[in-house]
Amino acid sequence: MRKVVATFVAVALTTTITPALAQDNVVNGDVVYFQDMKEFEPRVWKDGSEHGGMARLVTVLQSVQEKEDGALIAVGGDVASGTLFNSVYRGKPFVDAFNTIGVDVANFGNHDFDFGAEYALELVENASFPWISTNLTTPDDKPFSPDGATALLDQGDLKIGFIALTHELQRTPASREVVSQDFIPSARTGVAELQAQGADSIILLSQIDRDLTHDVMEALPDIDAALREENGAQTPAEHSQTTDGRWILAPEADYGTVEHLDITKNRATGKVTVVPTSIKVDPTVAEDSAWAQKSKSYYEELDLSLAKQVGFARQDLSKADLGYLVADGYRQYFDTEIGLQNGGGQRAEIEKGPITLRSLKSVLPFGNSVTAVKATGAQIRQVLEQGIESNPTGGGGFPRTAGLRFEFDPDAPFGQRVSNIELESGKPLEDAAEYTVAVSRFIADGGDGMTGFLEAERITSEIPIDADVFEEYVRSQQDLRPYEFATTTGGKQKQGSSNSPTVLISLAAMLGVTSIIAWLFSGPIHAFFGRLINS
Repeated sequence: MRKVVATFVAVALTTTITPALAQDNVVNGDVVYFQDMKEFEPRVWKDGSEHGGMARLVTVLQSVQEKEDGALIAVGGDVASGTLFNSVYRGKPFVDAFNTIGVDVANFGNHDFDFGAEYALELVENASFPWISTNLTTPDDKPFSPDGATALLDQGDLKIGFIALTHELQRTPASREVVSQDFIPSARTGVAELQAQGADSIILLSQIDRDLTHDVMEALPDIDAALREENGAQTPAEHSQTTDGRWILAPEADYGTVEHLDITKNRATGKVTVVPTSIKVDPTVAEDSAWAQKSKSYYEELDLSLAKQVGFARQDLSKADLGYLVADGYRQYFDTEIGLQNGGGQRAEIEKGPITLRSLKSVLPFGNSVTAVKATGAQIRQVLEQGIESNPTGGGGFPRTAGLRFEFDPDAPFGQRVSNIELESGKPLEDAAEYTVAVSRFIADGGDGMTGFLEAERITSEIPIDADVFEEYVRSQQDLRPYEFATTTGGKQKQGSSNSPTVLISLAAMLGVTSIIAWLFSGPIHAFFGRLINS
């Protein structure tokens, strides 16, 4: 909202009002901000409360625009976060919505890279607003975003500059293609650029955590306020201040609040005053009817698509079971000797019964891409050690393997935990030999501290999405059940998946029940007990 402050000058007994001078000296503008876009519908938290929702967000933004006679709309990023909705639509509905409602500037969240750097640039290309980054570059130090490192926008008579910082790209498929430069030097360069362009006020859009944002703000007193990422899943908004009183605002998760900055600058003194307000996006806000219908149509389309059956689970499949199956799916897709998947990559279980696309997308919602590498036995051994170091209880980077099994002792020192690494053929892994491995790009690019494949040769230019690869695998197998070697001997645990899941129904139809039983005992079960006795 523009605010004109009158200046009164006394000359003898005459009082003269000089509004032109006042308008030149004191100017005002508004910025509204939100981020963390997972669903078009409101998100329901564990306590049953509803947060966000596009139809409610539009109502809030329209209300602020009308009340303040206009406001700049800034988006903090994470429009392609890992949910079922985004695993299918991959952020495009949000970009389309932002184009329609008039977003003015956006920052990148790390989840905007969940489908790779190239896809993030597709989102930028589809946006009608500048999508900036002050610290993200290509490996040869060029700005990652074609829209540049900063943005200077007019709001009324106020010129508001924006810088944008992002981190944690090491957990995305883009970690080798996008470099997160140091925050403070990058921000300092961005501030200087905006000051040279005549910015009245500078705002930081921060997709870095609370402490790091405070560090940047304390180092750069010319930034007037920061709008940062949420504190975590299902967390409330937080307003904090620097030691000299500048505001740092974190919205509620799931775009459950819109953060409003009322910015005033006295150009005569250079003083900038910022007044923050947090506006709830919850059931107290009426839904915009057109956007409510738009949201409904997305989910109806989603339900029809995800209801399609692609296979059948012969028993309940845990996240651990699915890790081995996903690894085997990678191996089958690229026809490699070994498949490897991180234990934390599976986000849901599958119950016994029909397997639908909804089930598969729930297991792998992040859209990680898959690749194939040629690695030495020593590099594979290093990845196994690093994966167990990441999370020896089975989550995080814990290695789920196909075509390879190993023993490990979680209490042994790093570098000595893994032993008796054996290929499906029964041959031991040789450190000097080379093997082909299908693996998520998250691991290949060093995710979860698994750096063993960083120097491995990439043997494919194809980068399919993990959920698509797993869908193809399930369709090819049809009837799934786990087939894994996991025994405890001498305080050590044996891990790995040896064979593809047994397709009992189709084999029984071809061979008859008697033949299938004979085949089982002469083949896989015989081999299993033989290996168990010899282990």
